[in-house]
Amino acid sequence: MCWDQWYQLTAEAAGVVTQLVHIPSDFIAACIPETRGGLLGDKAVSVVFDNTKIKRFVPGYCATVPFTQGIRQTMA
Repeated sequence: MCWDQWYQLTAEAAGVVTQLVHIPSDFIAACIPETRGGLLGDKAVSVVFDNTKIKRFVPGYCATVPFTQGIRQTMA
């Protein structure tokens, strides 16, 4: 999922309407210089996270709670 989807699902679980505003990292870094390293470093590049490695070490591992259900449980 992309970041917008994570935020959308989290907002729905919280019972609020999502109002996403996309602001360029360069602009934020210019306004708040102490955020520059994190914003323009590791967060400036898209990445994919997966659970391949844990599945290799724990072959029987199987995620059973989808994010939508888990975030609703967290909000509750």
